[in-house]
Amino acid sequence: MTDKIKVDAIYEDGVLKPVHKLSLSDKQRVALEVSVQEDSSPEFVDFEGYLAPYWEGEAPSLEEINTLLDDEKQRSVDRLMRQIDGDFSEDE
Repeated sequence: MTDKIKVDAIYEDGVLKPVHKLSLSDKQRVALEVSVQEDSSPEFVDFEGYLAPYWEGEAPSLEEINTLLDDEKQRSVDRLMRQIDGDFSEDE
């Protein structure tokens, strides 16, 4: 039986390098069928530049952005838990 998995990889210095870790045994043989993506360059996001219009004054540091995102995730989880309990009130 043959299992098929889709693997995104980057070709660099003559070697295909998977983007994510694969659950394969060391030295396990595989067969490859390669499809070249039109834009094979990795996409980088300039968060500071992208988010600049949303901040007044100096842009926050990466740590501050992560804290803001974590806080928003927690508020979302709290809101969802309240809704599960039947409370559909707005956040305070």
